[in-house]
Amino acid sequence: MRVILTYGRAWSALAATRSLGKRGVEVIAGDEYEFAPAALSKYTIAKFIYPNPDLEPERFLDTLEEVIRKHQPPDGEEYVLMPVHKEAYLIARHRARFEPLIKMALIHHQFETIHPFYDGNGRTGRIINILYLVKHGLLDTPVLYMSRYIVRTKPDYYRLLQSVRPQP
Repeated sequence: MRVILTYGRAWSALAATRSLGKRGVEVIAGDEYEFAPAALSKYTIAKFIYPNPDLEPERFLDTLEEVIRKHQPPDGEEYVLMPVHKEAYLIARHRARFEPLIKMALIHHQFETIHPFYDGNGRTGRIINILYLVKHGLLDTPVLYMSRYIVRTKPDYYRLLQSVRPQP
C-alpha cells in the first residue's frame, strides 16, 4: 500500500507516518516547507514541497497531480491520498481531477501484461491510454505520442511493468 500525505509539519502527520511505516505502508510526505517532521521520518520513501493551498490553489493541485503521476503504485496495490489539514477540502472539491490518473496506470498495466501477443501490444495499449484520457476530458485531441519515450526507455519500461507481477 502507498500513501501520499499532506501537511507533513503536523505532529499528527508524523504519528501517521510512523504508524503506517511500521506496518509496511510506503509514505510520500508533502508540505509547504522542506523540513517538515513527516518528510524527515525514516518511514518516508519520498517527499515533496507544494505551494500554499490557500494562496495558490491551482499550483497546489498541479503539484499534487504531478506527485500522483510520479508515484503511481504497481498494479493491485492500494493507493491513498491522505490530506491531514486545510487542503482536505480543496482536494475533495477537485477529486474527479485525480481519479482518472490513478486508474489509467492500472488499465495500462492490466492490458500490457495480460494481452497474449508480442506484436501490436504496445501500440494497442497506447491507443487505449489515449482513448481513456479523451473520455475523461484530460486530452482534447486524441493525439499523444508516447511511443518515442517508451522505445527510448524500453528496458526500464519492461522491467517496471514486470516488477509488479507476483514472483513465484
